[in-house]
Amino acid sequence: MGFSWDPPTVQGNILPNSPINCTKGVLTFSVSEPQNVKEGKLMKFRLDTVNPVETPHVMENNWIVSHLEADGGIMATEALAGWDIVSQLHEVDILLVGESKARVALLACSMISTSRYGLWSLPRK
Repeated sequence: MGFSWDPPTVQGNILPNSPINCTKGVLTFSVSEPQNVKEGKLMKFRLDTVNPVETPHVMENNWIVSHLEADGGIMATEALAGWDIVSQLHEVDILLVGESKARVALLACSMISTSRYGLWSLPRK
């Protein structure tokens, strides 16, 4: 899981005794602190993710936060719309071909553009 507190220091981690788990796209903080977290305390963290090739359906492109009771009852919930995905390339392959590989005789490049936008170029040096 690509999770880190922000800042990534002991002071940034406001839940040092609480396990964090990510399973099938659901990030869970099981709060087990000796004292309650103060009201209004900012919980700031970073997630390293990989965008899909295209924007998910509007009903599936949301960030949802829920505050649950120990028995699973919902205390509060909030949803925020996700962002549009503008993908660029996938399946990029660059091969060194030809007889003089030490002098770079020829590069063979292939890629699949998954975007309608932009101009692609391969600079030659």
